[in-house]
Amino acid sequence: MTTTSRRRWPRISPVTLLMGVAGLLAVVSVGVYRTKLMQLADIRAERNRLQAELAAEQQRSVDLRATQAYLESPNAVENEARKLGYGFADETRVIVVTPAGYVAPTPAPPPPPPARPQNWRVWWELFFAPET
Repeated sequence: MTTTSRRRWPRISPVTLLMGVAGLLAVVSVGVYRTKLMQLADIRAERNRLQAELAAEQQRSVDLRATQAYLESPNAVENEARKLGYGFADETRVIVVTPAGYVAPTPAPPPPPPARPQNWRVWWELFFAPET
């Protein structure tokens, strides 16, 4: 006797089916929302990094413009010319030659500070010193 009995799935009511679909949609929505939040956090971090980089580059630009303005000024040209050994036509240049083997004298040590009187003597003078 071979009877094939088919196993029947229990019937699902429409309300249960609707609740299951709604729950599934809620889980999927939370997953998508979480992904979007993570992307938003990454975008904000990138924006902050780029703003910091922009501020640094703007400061660098200001510094470079100030350096350019100085280098184009007559003072900078004169300073660089003097470093290279050039001078004005009406100037007399003096070159100081140090003899070979010359050792500069060591400066004299500073004088020692005056000796501090003992505490009892300071108090004695405060109370019993003659008034002037």
